[in-house]
Order: sequence, then structure tokens, then C-alpha cells
Amino acid sequence: MPTIAIEQSLREVEQFLRNNGMTVVGIGTNAASDADAFVISGMDRDVMGMAEATTGSPVIDAEGKTPQDILRQIQQSIPHSH
Repeated sequence: MPTIAIEQSLREVEQFLRNNGMTVVGIGTNAASDADAFVISGMDRDVMGMAEATTGSPVIDAEGKTPQDILRQIQQSIPHSH
């Protein structure tokens, strides 16, 4: 099950991802360092550029996207383990 680190302000997206089988942790928590992807609101774009470089995990900007768009982008950017 993929672990997604998400900004605290994105509650609607967080609940949607949980309902679709994702493990969701807060950005800035210890668990976030092992996240498969990050979802940000757009305001922390510069900060998360560093996270993407250090973790190698995709960073998804939620600005202007629906929770469904974000889920689709996560699914496309995380390699599926079979």
C-alpha cells in the first residue's frame, strides 16, 4: 500500500486518498521520509523541490486539481508492485 505524505491543509484530499487504499502521513513527520509521493498545496513548492531531490519520490502540486486528479497522478507516478 503506497504511503503518501500530504500537507495538513489538504484534508479533503487526505480523506479521499485514505478511502482509496492509500496510507497518508503528514509532511514534516518522521514517516514522511519514507513516503512514496508527496502532495503539496502549491505554497511550499520551493521547499518540496528539495524533498524531491533528496527522496527521489514524486511531488504532486494539488493546486487546481480535484482529489480524483491527484489520485490518478499518484497512481501514474508510483511504480506498481505486483
